[in-house]
Amino acid sequence: MKIAVLVAFLALFIANVSAIKSRYSLIIDQNQQQKTRTAKEIFMIECARCHGGNGRAETPEGLDLAATDLTSERVKKMSRKKITEVIINGKGAMPGFRNKLSRKEIAALAGYIKKL
Repeated sequence: MKIAVLVAFLALFIANVSAIKSRYSLIIDQNQQQKTRTAKEIFMIECARCHGGNGRAETPEGLDLAATDLTSERVKKMSRKKITEVIINGKGAMPGFRNKLSRKEIAALAGYIKKL
C-alpha cells in the first residue's frame, strides 16, 4: 500500500515537473525569438553610424574616420571569412564586435555586408 502511494506521488511529481519545464521552455523560446535581430537591424544599429545605411560610409562619422565603403569593389572581392574577421576583431578606428554580437549575428552581418 505504501509503495502504491509512493508511486502515485512520484508520478504526480514527475508530471508537474514536466509541465513546469514545458512552461519555462516556452517562455525562454519566446524571449529568444524577441532577441533575434535581422542582419539589417544589426547593421543599422551597429554599423550605419559610420558606414551609413547604404554601406557607402558617407555619414559625418564615416567621412571623419575614413570608414570603408562597404559597396566598393575591394570589399566585394573580400571573402566572407575575411569580413567576419574584421567584424570580430575590428580594423583601424572600427572596434571589434567579438564581445557585443553572437557568432550567429556576426555570420548574418557578414552575409548582409557581402550583399550590399
